[in-house]
Amino acid sequence: FFGILLWPAIVTGHDRGMPESDRYSVRKRRWCMAVCSAAALFLGWHHCGGVQAEQNQYLPYLEDGEEILLNGKLTGKEQKNEQYLYNLSSCQIRQDSKISEWQRISASIIIYCESDTCSIGQTLVLHGKIKLFNRARNEGNFDQAAYYKARGITFAVSDVDEVSAYGKANLIAEKMYQWKYHLAGLYEQALGVREGGVLSTMLLGEKNLLDAEVKQLYRTAGISHILAISGLHIAVIGMTLYRLLRKGSFGFWGSGIFAAVFMILYGMMTGMGYSSFRAVSMFCILLLGQAVGRSYDSLNAMGFTALLILWKQPFALYDAGFQLSFIAVLGVVWAGKIVQSAYQRHAVLQKIGTGFVLQLVILPVTAWYFYEIPVYAMLLNLLVLPFVGIVLASGIAGGLLGCAVMPQAVLVHIVLLPCHVILSGYEKICTIASGLPHALLITGKPSAVKITVYYLLLAVGLFLLSHVTKRQKEMQQMSRSSHRRLQHR
Repeated sequence: FFGILLWPAIVTGHDRGMPESDRYSVRKRRWCMAVCSAAALFLGWHHCGGVQAEQNQYLPYLEDGEEILLNGKLTGKEQKNEQYLYNLSSCQIRQDSKISEWQRISASIIIYCESDTCSIGQTLVLHGKIKLFNRARNEGNFDQAAYYKARGITFAVSDVDEVSAYGKANLIAEKMYQWKYHLAGLYEQALGVREGGVLSTMLLGEKNLLDAEVKQLYRTAGISHILAISGLHIAVIGMTLYRLLRKGSFGFWGSGIFAAVFMILYGMMTGMGYSSFRAVSMFCILLLGQAVGRSYDSLNAMGFTALLILWKQPFALYDAGFQLSFIAVLGVVWAGKIVQSAYQRHAVLQKIGTGFVLQLVILPVTAWYFYEIPVYAMLLNLLVLPFVGIVLASGIAGGLLGCAVMPQAVLVHIVLLPCHVILSGYEKICTIASGLPHALLITGKPSAVKITVYYLLLAVGLFLLSHVTKRQKEMQQMSRSSHRRLQHR
């Protein structure tokens, strides 16, 4: 995947009009990138096969409901359906009947616990029953096994007893976990279960508190992407903090380090999903580039982030969230820049065109995974996106104020009032849009051939638009230069 992301940088650009030495430098750089691309594809394929082979050493011996003894390091916790989900990594398992000795596994394991008695960072030793994840019985159903495999989790353990914990706790990660659910409770208390769950999902990444009806409403309307921790959140929170620090004369390095650490901690608190990891990593690369005085290239930053994710979790490539996250950024960076260049003098048309071409880029992926397309998604995003920053700012301010004073204070409700107004407006807009004729187009799962042809036609269209825009700019420059020569005469 990293190799595929490099290809736009390899094939784009031209060397006409350059001196021969510069042309040689460009060709040499392209050849170097092509070799790196091929090497990345080969190493990724080899690494993925190695991970699969390692899992095949113990997965065939596991049976659902069989007792198992295991130990591992607690790396994350989550509350779901009045249970606590522990995420264990660096695990060792043992089954007296089939595996008599401790066997180390690289994948993570989920532990279902009735109480929260352990801290993140500790090593746990426990006994329980294996719970294998279910496969999708019909095409289009939720594939639990594929979902967790993409996140490096092979199976779960339930009916846990005899839990013992030892070792030092990760105080920072544990504190982030506690703050997360403290803020989630504060939002629920101030805004109610429905809107508090939406704000907790948007700001804290806590999807378990999101009402199922609201989630379906947002997805049907095509605006569910605002619920994920993504580049929009990082831009609003991280860049605002960075600019404030820069105004305070902290310097590039001081402001960058503080903002990067803050956003990494924020990512840890939200669970550091694929979209949030991508956004935080690209943000840190941007800060590093500014600190060392180098320009920031979004394609390179995105490719490097994808490499980090896929090296740790190779099967993330098949995850819908991973694909949508990176394809959406690719649409903004590559296709969006072409549209913005075409409508350089019209700010409104730039926003409309960028939103439209972004929807065109992610449309096949949406149809592939959800078998349907929200028809009015582009229009709704134009109405919704300008107010997301206000929701995030109001939610952050209300959360910080609620931590300082009582959550029931009137001032907290006043600060969170914009969240209430905007989120209730979102729900009404989605309800109205879902009631419009042909609001949802049922497409079924398109074939790979149709998707390939679609993207080829889209690429040709964008290439022609870029070529026409470039020609128009050249004609305008020639016209201005001739006009200046006439004035000089």
